[in-house]
Amino acid sequence: MSTFEFNTAILDETVYLLDDAAKLTISAKNANVTTVINLNKVSTVMVYSEENTDESSNPTIIAMHKMAAALQLASADYTLINIHQHPQFRIKQLLANTDVKKLVCLGLCLSDLGLYIENELYNPFKFNDITIITSHSLLDISPEHKKLLWGKLQKMYGLK
Repeated sequence: MSTFEFNTAILDETVYLLDDAAKLTISAKNANVTTVINLNKVSTVMVYSEENTDESSNPTIIAMHKMAAALQLASADYTLINIHQHPQFRIKQLLANTDVKKLVCLGLCLSDLGLYIENELYNPFKFNDITIITSHSLLDISPEHKKLLWGKLQKMYGLK
């Protein structure tokens, strides 16, 4: 019997230990009806939750693209994830990707992403090398909070 020592946390994962002589065959069928989220080479993830998924007319999506441009992010540097479309999305997917350095949550709780931690809106914090900021939804944000969010984002991205 072998002894295994884990030096880091495992989030929502199942670990199977096999004998050295065991042979493993994995067969899987993709039954997903939603698209796969590709986080390769993405440094920022912006997460929101809305039923309106039409990118051309959704004011939140348009505002997030404008915000990313103002933060000097190229379109290849960030991705938008609508939790309403991807309810299976969890923080562990970000932790598995070393390119992701920033997470912007708009109008949802971190517990919606499987991260149970106390935090204050508009106050960025670091978790496993990812800087995270949470905010009200862009549809419901007050002018004062919008100004506060913008100031904090500028500091997060070294623009201020």
